[in-house]
Amino acid sequence: MNQTIKDSSHQVSSRNLNEIVSLSEQQNIPLEKLTEGTSLTRDLMLDTNRYISWQEFTTLCNNVNELIDEKVLLDRYQSSTSPFRMLRLMGHLVYDLKELFCYAFGENGLVTQLYPLNVTVEEVDSNHLIFNYEMRDDLSPSKVLHVAILGQLMGLPRLHGYPLAKVKMTRTTRGAIYDVTYSGRRNLWSRINTAWNWLATARSIGRELEQTHRELISQNRELEQEIKKTREVERVNRATQAMYQLLADNVQDIIWTTDLDLNFTYLSPSVEGVLGYTPEEGLGTPFNALIQEETKIYLMEHLETQLSSYAYEPNPDANTVLELEVTKKDGSRIQIEIKASFMRDENGKAYGVVGVARDISQRHQAEKDRKKLESQLQVSQRMDSIGQFAGGIAHDFNNLLVAILGYSDLALNQQGLSPEAREFVGEIKAAGERAAALTQKLLTFSKRQFIEPMPINVNDLISELQKMILRLMPENIELDFRLASDIGTIMADPGQIEQILINLCLNARDAMPSGGKLRIETAAVTIDEDFVSQHSWSTQGTFMHLSVSDNGTGISAAALEHIFEPFYTTKPEGEGTGLGLAVVFGIVQQHRGFINVYSESGMGSHFNIYLPTVEETPSQNSPSVSAKSQRGSETILLVEDNEHVRKLANRILSDHGYRVLEAADGPEALVIYEQAADGISLVLLDVVMPKMNGEEVMMAMKDINPNPCILFASGYSPMGVHTSFILEKNYNLIQKPYSPAQLLDQIRNLLD
Repeated sequence: MNQTIKDSSHQVSSRNLNEIVSLSEQQNIPLEKLTEGTSLTRDLMLDTNRYISWQEFTTLCNNVNELIDEKVLLDRYQSSTSPFRMLRLMGHLVYDLKELFCYAFGENGLVTQLYPLNVTVEEVDSNHLIFNYEMRDDLSPSKVLHVAILGQLMGLPRLHGYPLAKVKMTRTTRGAIYDVTYSGRRNLWSRINTAWNWLATARSIGRELEQTHRELISQNRELEQEIKKTREVERVNRATQAMYQLLADNVQDIIWTTDLDLNFTYLSPSVEGVLGYTPEEGLGTPFNALIQEETKIYLMEHLETQLSSYAYEPNPDANTVLELEVTKKDGSRIQIEIKASFMRDENGKAYGVVGVARDISQRHQAEKDRKKLESQLQVSQRMDSIGQFAGGIAHDFNNLLVAILGYSDLALNQQGLSPEAREFVGEIKAAGERAAALTQKLLTFSKRQFIEPMPINVNDLISELQKMILRLMPENIELDFRLASDIGTIMADPGQIEQILINLCLNARDAMPSGGKLRIETAAVTIDEDFVSQHSWSTQGTFMHLSVSDNGTGISAAALEHIFEPFYTTKPEGEGTGLGLAVVFGIVQQHRGFINVYSESGMGSHFNIYLPTVEETPSQNSPSVSAKSQRGSETILLVEDNEHVRKLANRILSDHGYRVLEAADGPEALVIYEQAADGISLVLLDVVMPKMNGEEVMMAMKDINPNPCILFASGYSPMGVHTSFILEKNYNLIQKPYSPAQLLDQIRNLLD
């Protein structure tokens, strides 16, 4: 760093401050006003052995300048003797005014010892001197100080019987210039008094010497006591140093010191365990040789800033805490935390750095893992929120589709419909069915699609789909099936698992426009606690592992965060709905499994799906039962808040012989049911309604009739948030959008 710190903590002797105390009393000015902005007290100002900072002295002078007239100050200092007590005694013996002026105010005079001034003296002639005063370093000059010096220059000859000197003061930016003219002729009284002055001076000096002798004897005794104390302090220091050395030798953190150029001057033995260097090797290695160039620049700039901040106003509690990556002796890198502060001499000047370094690699890795977990949690929460949103849209959309598809069926069954109208209605129904398929995908993503799980072997399912997958792939894509022999049995909806496989294969095909290799693998895996601790997206257990990988274009890191969100796609407009992977995600979640993706741009993609295995053996779907007659004559209570769906259901049921009672919400339905419970054969009850939901209505109806015949209707599946009670209690449900035939068949089955 090679930075020399300037010592601007200049101090001023307090031996002259008693003059300000005296001025305060003489001018009836409270001393507190004169010392405002400083920490000075009366006792400190009267203690001639103390020193104060130049900053406090200039603040004091500025206060004096504002509160006391300059003429008063000048008169005061013309006759003041306190600053130069010994000078007055010597003056009686020397009698050379030039020497007195130079002794007091010259280049190495008393004034330069009291104040941070640089002085040059020019001798014009025998009675004419010019003193040029400038402040040292970058300190600010003080007007009051210059006025005080002006008064003392004028009054110095008077102390020795000479007339007042004539002094012209010119203030400059950094100080002042004093042009001094003095007379060499004393008055008559002074000459008569010469002998007395000699005698008085000799006696005074004798008394001074005697007093000095007594003081020396006293000081010698005090010195002996101080020597004893110093020896005791040295003994304690040696013991303390030994204790600190013992601590430094045994602590795991590195204790170190450097000079201001960051060359090590001490390293504790623990450096070998942390960085691989012995203390001797480390002392020959600059600190900045252990760090990267960009880290070195950052560290140097930081220390420079701290050095300039605390160099002149040290804060003993201030320290710097930094985290750095350093290189060990073997070339590996670790993260360390350093706490450092400046070492200072007795004047507060910084001469080095002392610090402690700790290996925080494990803590740093734990922090990265924590942030990764937080990111995964945020993704999970976002996916849940999107799922709830998608499920809500699908539910509302299903109500619309009930009306669209139902009225389309009714229209197509009308006699006398023109071929053109029949064609138009057919197109409307086809569009509605496509919309219904899209809605089912949203429900699948939101985990609200009804599934029919059964024990299946995924290998058997892949074998059945193999020909279809081959037909979906162009000739330039090679297929590689690697199916393990014993992968166990899973409880799953076969159609949903087929959809997972087809969607992933189509995605892989689109990612390899120029051809490539598609690999489908299965295996049985057991995930233990160690694996879960390293892969937060997983859970413990035994799973069937399905892997679909390709060597295509891959997925960017930015896209990976969103690939399972519905309607998110990186394909050009018109080439994808953005629901393929969202559906895969929903199916896996609904089957209590988990999915993970490894991919990089240009490096292909690897989708891993884990589904829990069970002990049961695979079985085949049971054949469907043919529908019964769709007509009836019973009374049905229709409870539906959506007006379009309610009107359609009423029309379908009425057209097939049923008597229908309508209710738009739960409270209205309960009023009707209470009045005609005995005559109502079945209640077609919507699950999600305002005021009261379907479950609440059902419970209230049971208070009227313990065994009501109820068919629930909902755009959600039994596993949805709003309809989970249906699956738990095995209640009857018809999912929207339903066709007239589906509605009539299910009602007839319940009534029969």
